[in-house]
Amino acid sequence: QINIRKKVKFLFFSRIHRKKGLDSFLTAWNNIKPKNFELDIVGPDADGTKNEIEYFIKKNNLEHQIKFKKPIYNILEKNKLFQKYHISILTSKNENFAFSVIESLRHSLPVITNINVPWEEIKTHNAGWYINDDVDSIKKTLIEISKITENELLQKSRNAYKLSKKFEWKNIIERYDCMYNN
Repeated sequence: QINIRKKVKFLFFSRIHRKKGLDSFLTAWNNIKPKNFELDIVGPDADGTKNEIEYFIKKNNLEHQIKFKKPIYNILEKNKLFQKYHISILTSKNENFAFSVIESLRHSLPVITNINVPWEEIKTHNAGWYINDDVDSIKKTLIEISKITENELLQKSRNAYKLSKKFEWKNIIERYDCMYNN
């Protein structure tokens, strides 16, 4: 059961790296100052970006909404983690697949991602938000989420899980088998 009346909980689950687009996401967040949103950032610091983000968070008094959590690698711990959130984010500058997206979808988390991530199916399956790579698009999406109903979010969650099924090994093997036989 999703209860978004109190807080909408967002998850960033990836390496903390300049290319992951957290700077744009946090700029948009800071511009609209959402009252009932929380964001947890989970992942290892890959290039020193974590320090820059921590500074931005502190400078803009966002510590009560945005928190860093230690990286998690254990599958059981990951499963528990994903259950605590409503929405996953990956507004990256470039990706070739983005495993964090498939993990989020598999845990029924709608994903906010952008045109630099090859997941346009998120839009076509209503499994999240597939947006342009700019601060205004992120702001617009966050405002839209602030008005979303629990039923709308629940439908996106169901659609996220359904979309993830497409990427199960048995389905991938069937598609390769069909391709090779043709």
